[in-house]
Amino acid sequence: MPRKPDLTTPSTSPRRSTKKQLEELRWYLEEYIRFPGAGDRVRAGKLERNLDQWGRRLFETIFAGDEGRRIADSLMEGAQAARNGDAGDKKAPMLTIASTEVAILAQPWELMRDQDGLLALRGVTIRRQLRETKTLPRYHFRLPLRILLIVARPDNAGFIDPRNSIPPILDAVESLPGKIQVDFCEPPTFEELQNRIRAAKREGRPYHIIHFDGHGSMMEIDVPNQPVTEMGVLCFENDANKIDPVRGLILGKLLSENHVPVVILEACRGAYLSDQPAYASVAPALLQSGVGSVVAFSHTVHVEAARILVARFYAELVKGASVGRAVDEARAALRDRPQRWLSRGPDAETLDHLDWFIPQLYQAGDDPVLLNQLAARNDAAPPRGAENDKKPAWKRWVRAIGWGTPTGHTLPPKYRETRSP
Repeated sequence: MPRKPDLTTPSTSPRRSTKKQLEELRWYLEEYIRFPGAGDRVRAGKLERNLDQWGRRLFETIFAGDEGRRIADSLMEGAQAARNGDAGDKKAPMLTIASTEVAILAQPWELMRDQDGLLALRGVTIRRQLRETKTLPRYHFRLPLRILLIVARPDNAGFIDPRNSIPPILDAVESLPGKIQVDFCEPPTFEELQNRIRAAKREGRPYHIIHFDGHGSMMEIDVPNQPVTEMGVLCFENDANKIDPVRGLILGKLLSENHVPVVILEACRGAYLSDQPAYASVAPALLQSGVGSVVAFSHTVHVEAARILVARFYAELVKGASVGRAVDEARAALRDRPQRWLSRGPDAETLDHLDWFIPQLYQAGDDPVLLNQLAARNDAAPPRGAENDKKPAWKRWVRAIGWGTPTGHTLPPKYRETRSP
């Protein structure tokens, strides 16, 4: 069998006509799901029917000509072998879109399909990369796997109930007692993050994953000696519980210097690309700064979709999957469970929504396995005292982050309004 390709880039730029398609896709993913009217459903149905054709055009952009077809055949042979268990020690093939052009990185490459179907759902890990990404150090992971969770809900940003997405992470932790440690960055300020990250490195136990649960946005930022420009930011909280925007390059520098290899951006538009240079957006900026793997959303994601994604991603990690493979499985879970509710309540109306391709993987270097198969065996003794705590994981989290917190940090009113007994 020919050698499986690891890296390929678009041979030609995507057609200019797709800019209108990208705007229509944004409407479908972000606006339609909020208030779908009768006319909107017709419009959405047309877009859904056109996704297959769009995916075929993207495939032809990458795999043009006879040589491109040979590479594609080799890629799919490798994916099939991996699915059948015939690949030996080799990982499933990866398709890396390497570019610095926003017009290329912004394309929904996850939609690529040949005559047999979608590549991303048939064993090919699709990832993005900046062409001049620096060489990254190789990290050696030791147990326990350390995760730092940042749950930021500034008063002047839209509120998202954190109990929708945090419990799946804690369920994964409980499935491997003693092998995963989760800390909360409380209060969720950038200063607190800096203190925790630096202390962890200084003590010889750096964090493996930073998981940001909050808002991401594009804001006009006044950078010294540069014109005002639109930059991707994550919305941390300041001491007054208001938005403290932190640019991707600043966050990435902090994480890279303190040996954090993986970032999960469960944030609105963490991978959104504007007309600014690619590094102006958060996910590419983190990669440029030296973070090895970034999982982010290209568009605002429905709360139920975020819950499904997080649950499957961490469940796969604890089974010993690589970061890329865990993202693949999370996308498949979204595709298999497309129902999204339109309002809360037992009789809430739902609709099927094709949002499985929103998660994007930005990655440089190897696709790391954070918990190998040996470590993922559930044979460790529970942590001391765990047998005496019968509360469900999410209730222990509620208690830990401030509803009775020993730190005395005052939570924003919206937290207190949604607390559970």
